[in-house]
Amino acid sequence: MAARLVRALLARGSHASRGMAAWAPLACAARAGAPRVAASVAAAARIDTRRFGASRGAATAAYTASALTDRQYDAAADAALGGLVEYLEDLGDEIETEDYDVEYAQGVLTLTVGRAGTYVINKQPPNKQIWLSSPVSGPERYDFDCAQGAWFCRHTGESLGALLGRELSQALGVRVEPPIA
Repeated sequence: MAARLVRALLARGSHASRGMAAWAPLACAARAGAPRVAASVAAAARIDTRRFGASRGAATAAYTASALTDRQYDAAADAALGGLVEYLEDLGDEIETEDYDVEYAQGVLTLTVGRAGTYVINKQPPNKQIWLSSPVSGPERYDFDCAQGAWFCRHTGESLGALLGRELSQALGVRVEPPIA
């Protein structure tokens, strides 16, 4: 039963309009310790056995890079970037800051945050990664963990959402909680 649910969620995720909502039940079940669902995720997505965690001293969750099909990668990346674009546009409407701009075209998200600089977040289909160029922390590459529904950096063990939340909160002077793990 759980395996069918996971396969259905992975298949449904190909529609960007459904966003991260298609992944939410999966991520919540896995985080809640539902071993059957986590095992089904591993079977359905053929999860790679490499584990990654923090290498710079910070305590973070251990992530596993998932071996995604092209369709699964596109669904996860499009949902993540689509949700992030919507959130950042809404954030720009709520805060009062000059030179704040969000642009998204052909898998490339460009966020200009005034004097703090410009962030570029883009899909890298050949590697099945999301790449980030940050004016604060520099370039990083993010892999997807199906079980946790998170894009994470193999070098730091930090999720894309955690890094963006921290850096944008500091740059904008407000609490920023991107809808991306």
